[in-house]
Amino acid sequence: MMIMRKNLTRTLENQHKIHTTIVTANKREMREPNALVMSLQAELENQRALAQSQKVELESRRALTLSQKAELESQRALTQSQKAELESQRALTQNQKAELESQRALTESQQAELESQRLLTQCQQAELESTRKVVQSQHQLLQDQHQLLQDQQERLKRFEELVVSLHKSKDKGNASQSGSSFDTPGGVDVAEVLARMSTYKRRKV
Repeated sequence: MMIMRKNLTRTLENQHKIHTTIVTANKREMREPNALVMSLQAELENQRALAQSQKVELESRRALTLSQKAELESQRALTQSQKAELESQRALTQNQKAELESQRALTESQQAELESQRLLTQCQQAELESTRKVVQSQHQLLQDQHQLLQDQQERLKRFEELVVSLHKSKDKGNASQSGSSFDTPGGVDVAEVLARMSTYKRRKV
């Protein structure tokens, strides 16, 4: 019994040692995986943080790219706007140049028309002066004709008075001659002269 008890005790002690050894080994093995797991977890966290940082950086770069793209589009739109404004300014310059040419041509046309009007005025003035001289000449001619007519009438009147006086003197001083005609000192028939004077007066009337 004693031997069996000793053997049992020894067996139990051995089992306890084995158990203790196993437990110790298990604890050691558990501690080592726990450290590995913790290391892996730490590395995983680092990788996750790195990935998150890279993701943030990627998002930042994407945002920067979008911003640069938007700025590029804005610059392109500004360039197009400036190009359109330049074309508009160029077209405006062309229009102003064409308008200036039109104004210049109009001014030249007006100057030519003014010169033509000036020449026409000079011609009209010359024609008016010529007409005035013609009118003055005609007026002078009429005055001369009127004066000549008055002189002729005066001479005719005097000649008529002379003929009548001679006729009366002849009727009184030469009773021996007969007939209605006699010779004047110039050999003019008094009756014929009186007849012509009467005809001239009728024509004048």
